[in-house]
Amino acid sequence: MRRLWTVILALLIALAACESDGRTHAPGGVININQATVADLERLPGIGDKRARSIIASRNARGGMFTTYDEILAIDGIGEVTMNRLRAYITLGPPHPKQR
Repeated sequence: MRRLWTVILALLIALAACESDGRTHAPGGVININQATVADLERLPGIGDKRARSIIASRNARGGMFTTYDEILAIDGIGEVTMNRLRAYITLGPPHPKQR
């Protein structure tokens, strides 16, 4: 009986670890921040209209592309806590050629 409880506990811990992996449970999937619209960005945790517009304005000021997460951290209102929350949901892939 003790072994059964040990196995159940191990399975619950493994399940909790899978659930905490943000990449597999992104709201609507991983978003390419270099292509995202305001509506796309607003689906991200901690990002409302004002921050979404700030992200896009900063991206446009950089020629339409972020190349590092540090560039996103430089945006007013995006701190370490917000950035750590976002990393699971965003990618810095290059924008589609038609969107340049």
